[in-house]
Amino acid sequence: MKLSQLVMIAGLSAATLFSTASMAKPDHDMFRFLQSEKAAKRLELTDSQQAQIAAIATLSKADLSPFKDVMKSNKDQTKAIVHAAQFDEAAFRSVMQGNQAEMLEMAVIHARYNNQVWNVLTPEQQEKLGKMRKHMQKK
Repeated sequence: MKLSQLVMIAGLSAATLFSTASMAKPDHDMFRFLQSEKAAKRLELTDSQQAQIAAIATLSKADLSPFKDVMKSNKDQTKAIVHAAQFDEAAFRSVMQGNQAEMLEMAVIHARYNNQVWNVLTPEQQEKLGKMRKHMQKK
């Protein structure tokens, strides 16, 4: 395999790694948004709903915290492999394969908590939030 092909594969793999991390961000921002006064006013959240959403966000953060160090380690390993004088494809594949299992677990955790937050909202609030999400995605 040519060096240029290896560099391209490494670049695409790194881009995939970092893009999946950035894809998780909108949900994180949504948790933060739903805990804001702005969301409480726009969605007309009750005090009880706000407390439930805050509790769900706290649990989500606790469940995701074990992955923080592992993901940082994977990112550092990937960076070291890409910046090495000689590309080690087997090592890179190993890091990426390990990363996929962690990304899957994190996605399941995010989906579970997003479902819990969604079910705290009334149907009218769900509709409003759906419109807000579409608007936020356009930006």
